[in-house]
Amino acid sequence: MRAFVLLACTTSIALAQPPADPAPSTHGWSVLLGPGVSILSGAPARANGGGGIIGLASERPLGTRVTGLTLRSELLAITTEGDITPGGDDAEARTTLSSQRFVTGVGVRRYGSRAGFVGVGATVSFGHVCFVDLPPRSMGAGESVECLAAPDLRITPVAQGLGGTLSAGLARGRWEFALRYDQGFTPIVRTDGGSITVASVGAVVHHRFARRVESGGPDASRPRAAPPLAGQVRAGMLGWAGGLVAGMLVGGAISDGRGEDWTPLLTGLLGTFVGTPVGVHWYGARHGTRANPIPTVIGTMLGAFGGPAAPYTMPLGAVIGYNTTSRER
Repeated sequence: MRAFVLLACTTSIALAQPPADPAPSTHGWSVLLGPGVSILSGAPARANGGGGIIGLASERPLGTRVTGLTLRSELLAITTEGDITPGGDDAEARTTLSSQRFVTGVGVRRYGSRAGFVGVGATVSFGHVCFVDLPPRSMGAGESVECLAAPDLRITPVAQGLGGTLSAGLARGRWEFALRYDQGFTPIVRTDGGSITVASVGAVVHHRFARRVESGGPDASRPRAAPPLAGQVRAGMLGWAGGLVAGMLVGGAISDGRGEDWTPLLTGLLGTFVGTPVGVHWYGARHGTRANPIPTVIGTMLGAFGGPAAPYTMPLGAVIGYNTTSRER
């Protein structure tokens, strides 16, 4: 709560003061990741834990460059952990809750004259994977199971939910460093002992894959352009593999390592949704083209329905989406 109040005050002060000089507008998309601390609320909550965030964001100017405002959309996976007593009894043995929520959000940023920024936004959860650590049995080790499969415990994950976010940080070239606060307004799980909501505070690093421009979007007056198709697909496949490895490394870093933990696999799969479009856009930029990232991301998501062939169908879908809006720089 202290972090929320601090960021809220920072946001209100910064938004109330116009920048001394016209702030540069940014356009493009970026990847973001970082560690965090989970704050659990509700009767069953007993101890807070670690967490983290990884995702993909798109940003474009909102209004004139003088205002310094941008519109930002995000696709994220937020990991939270903490100890709970699902029955609501203090004497009951605790169990560790591990939650991976898939979130989409939209918000507004304001950049100052020295590349500092503050942001505010709203988020919607559309997916949730939940695990609990069972206590070790006699002469055996503990294990992690899905919340719904926990024996003698009623732990029901909530897939859909609403939340809000505040952020503040600095932009240095293509890199951004931010302090981020995410507050859930609706429960993430329900138990016999009550519902649990969660907030998270984290330090996030962003890397932007775009150059600074005066206004957003590809120039429709320029001729349609497409780099070599085979090279685009290869770049998408390399991005897919790189995203998988990077996501698994992040998942391994934020995992508690106790029992069976699916966090590295889940973050690795999410990393493929980030790495694939990154690879395609990077290749396009090397060949003098630029495109709207949204069709590329949509094509990547549609390609995921290829199942076992996803390492091929996701890059192909990303390439198709990219080439629908690709233009010469």
